[in-house]
Amino acid sequence: MTEKYRLRWWPNLTEGTFRESSKYDARYNCIALAAGNNKKWWEPLGYWPFDNSENSVEGWARAFETLGYQRCGLDHSLDELYEKVAIYATPNGEATHMARQLSDGRWLSKLGRNVDIEHINLDVLNNRLNYGQTVLILRRRKKN
Repeated sequence: MTEKYRLRWWPNLTEGTFRESSKYDARYNCIALAAGNNKKWWEPLGYWPFDNSENSVEGWARAFETLGYQRCGLDHSLDELYEKVAIYATPNGEATHMARQLSDGRWLSKLGRNVDIEHINLDVLNNRLNYGQTVLILRRRKKN
């Protein structure tokens, strides 16, 4: 990912706030990555392994609840007992992005069809242009 492209779409994603963790791969997106799947592009109007097809924060949250996640507001702190995912939305409420917390507290995101990145916090992807901001965190108990 070029610096010009990165700063155009994610102006808070500056040196030291992230690292690329995969090569370009258009087979999967951020929703699939949050669910732990890097084989298929997940979207409510395409491949969507859930009963609902609502393309909204509520629809995405209900989908992840079927995977055992529970809502925990905006608590993005590291909790060794839980794995967490975050949903981003634009100011008009459109769900736009998901990230998954790693065991060290950093977050993993897939930037559209581009690369996966590990980022230090959720705020580095906040912006008005495309992802909006984090609006909901879900968690589920880690498997032993």
